[in-house]
Amino acid sequence: MTDNIPAELKKLEELAASGSSQAFYELGLAYKQGGLVGQDHGKAIRYWKEAARLKNAEALVELGKAFYDGIGTVQDPDFAFNCWNDAATLGNVPAMFHLAQLFMDGYRNISGEDETFKWLSKAADAGHQEAPYFLARGHRTGQWGIPVDEAEAAKWLHKAAPQDHLDTIIETAKAYENGTGVLKRKDRAMRWWQIAADAGDSEAQKALGKRHEEKTAEKDVADAQEAPADTYEELGGRNRDIAKILRTDVKAVRGGDGNAMMKLAAMFRAGELVPQNLRYAYALYEAALKKGKGNPKAQEAIDRMMKTLGKKEREKVLDKKVLPLSHVLEKIEELAKDIGSGEKLKLG
Repeated sequence: MTDNIPAELKKLEELAASGSSQAFYELGLAYKQGGLVGQDHGKAIRYWKEAARLKNAEALVELGKAFYDGIGTVQDPDFAFNCWNDAATLGNVPAMFHLAQLFMDGYRNISGEDETFKWLSKAADAGHQEAPYFLARGHRTGQWGIPVDEAEAAKWLHKAAPQDHLDTIIETAKAYENGTGVLKRKDRAMRWWQIAADAGDSEAQKALGKRHEEKTAEKDVADAQEAPADTYEELGGRNRDIAKILRTDVKAVRGGDGNAMMKLAAMFRAGELVPQNLRYAYALYEAALKKGKGNPKAQEAIDRMMKTLGKKEREKVLDKKVLPLSHVLEKIEELAKDIGSGEKLKLG
């Protein structure tokens, strides 16, 4: 660091050098927020790791958020889980709530329902302000594997924060909706809008209705973009037709057709008509993403695909580097030739 650094930051560095976990944590915050010094998420993570090594629960929470959202580092839900679990073991209440949200998001491709209930209960019992709302909703609707129990729902709603705390819930929904201060997450925005709507807030009810309409429209568009033109069964197993589809789409991709990129990516992602190949799918989605306005759903398709994969599968997909589009198209042309001749047809 230079001599021009703020005195407050210099003091934190001195404390950190003497082994203060809190100083390491606050240095990480400084680099995350970019107020005292230029924003640098990588440095923030390095400082938080030092604080975490010294069992600083707040730093573990921040590390978990960084790795869960992939900000300043690779996205790694497993690492985020370990961080929040360690922080929760140290008694950190926000970490308990983050763990509940992690399982609500479908962590590890399982329902996570028992874990959701467990961590929501722990967070609520420890005084977390939002956890009671989710417990009340769970007991009312049976979401997240929480047993339906109107008496329990009433109990937790009674223990929830005062009515004016709805302002905080609504602001949280807006933050996730717009990506203000957090990663933009429409699914979490819906969750918070629902809590406010259940409490009778008209603004939330209106936002929820609008979001439901948008979600339906998005699904229709995504299904249209990702679905292969035909299925193997519809083609009656005719290899020549499959080969023709592949050659036609490859030609369209070479001509810059973003929709053809999405279609081929979906075929290789799902293993429809062709052997499943996630590296091909990723490369084609990336190519579609570069088309910009022509394929606004490319990033969402990538996110959906990667979210369904385990850590090792993600590493395999991204092994070394993304495959060049030219290489992928050459391989698809070779596959079309093999399928057309009937020599190597292996459907996923």
